[in-house]
Amino acid sequence: MSLTGNYVDAATALQWGLVNQVVAHDDLLPTCWALGRDIVSNDQAALRRLLATYGEGALTTAGDAWQLEAGVSRAWADAHDLGDVEQRRDAVIERGRSQQR
Repeated sequence: MSLTGNYVDAATALQWGLVNQVVAHDDLLPTCWALGRDIVSNDQAALRRLLATYGEGALTTAGDAWQLEAGVSRAWADAHDLGDVEQRRDAVIERGRSQQR
């Protein structure tokens, strides 16, 4: 798409995995606000570190990005109480499961 500039409709973008959902125009802003609420309900330090890792990984090769992510994950685990991390992870998983119902 970047090279051709060809149009891709919403249904195709969804099928190809370029977007995670398609909503009616009138539902766009409420959907965006809901996604924003989901994001801010997560651990903010973890989100900032995750975004920083993505940015750092984008500046390197794919293999180095995977190594970077593994190193950041290990450092995060070493710097935080693993029971607390497990509780937060379980809460995120449960929220995701409840959203699928």
